[in-house]
Amino acid sequence: GKKKMISAGGSHSLVVSGSMGKVWSFGYGYNGKLGHGGEENEQVPRVIEALARVVVIRVSAGNVHSIALASNGDVFTWGVGLYGVLGHGNEENQRVPKKVEGIGATDITAGNLHSVAVVRGELYVWGYNYQGQLGLGDHVNYRVPTVVPGVSGITSVAAGSFHSLS
Repeated sequence: GKKKMISAGGSHSLVVSGSMGKVWSFGYGYNGKLGHGGEENEQVPRVIEALARVVVIRVSAGNVHSIALASNGDVFTWGVGLYGVLGHGNEENQRVPKKVEGIGATDITAGNLHSVAVVRGELYVWGYNYQGQLGLGDHVNYRVPTVVPGVSGITSVAAGSFHSLS
């Protein structure tokens, strides 16, 4: 899969090592978006221990959440859970990375308050949708990954604060 080794969010950053797939985070620790179990700020990169046994190939830092893609397709999210942005079916914050159930992805990206994944060439989206950035034709927030109808053959994705591209 395509490797995205560095991602800068609104006030935190994620870095992946190429060979081992370890993830470092640093910056503002608000509501656990650094993945270390607390809310402390980190001035220098610190390894996320909860992902130590996972080979991560891509990371994306949103405004208040983080998302990582493992080499086996597992997707992990952590940070602020508002609007269902973490994809776990609720709005709870996660201070350590938690696997998003039911999807095996080949690419991921974090928007401001929404998330996007490529699953078998299809686009899956979840989180904040007030501006219609999920592409589902409504303004409803989605708490679990939801397929965007009529879109296929997708290989990579990118998202801005309030829009998505594929």
